[in-house]
Amino acid sequence: MLHALTPRLPALLLGSDSPTVPDSHILAMMEASADVTLAPTDDGGYWAIAARRTHPAMFAGVRWSTADALADTAAACRAAGLTVALGPSWFDVDEPEDLGRIAEFLEQNGHFEHLPLHGT
Repeated sequence: MLHALTPRLPALLLGSDSPTVPDSHILAMMEASADVTLAPTDDGGYWAIAARRTHPAMFAGVRWSTADALADTAAACRAAGLTVALGPSWFDVDEPEDLGRIAEFLEQNGHFEHLPLHGT
């Protein structure tokens, strides 16, 4: 992620496992003024990261794919001298049971072509 963020600052990386994130959440991430803004998921990870500044150690010691990924990333960024903020929370799809949340969302909001960022 560091290599994807650094040459394009400011930058925003979105997780592909959160396909239903609302436009308003993405805009909030893009407007964040902290050096690093993390958008939490329910499982302790994050669905997006926005960066205005980076540091080579900003992901040092992160326990990826665990409930500690968000906290570890925030701690590593702070230790590297970067300011950190939290963006809006959303859910991601990591496990088969998470597919139920996508189905529920689609039932309440329509099909993917009607979701934010896909036109209306």
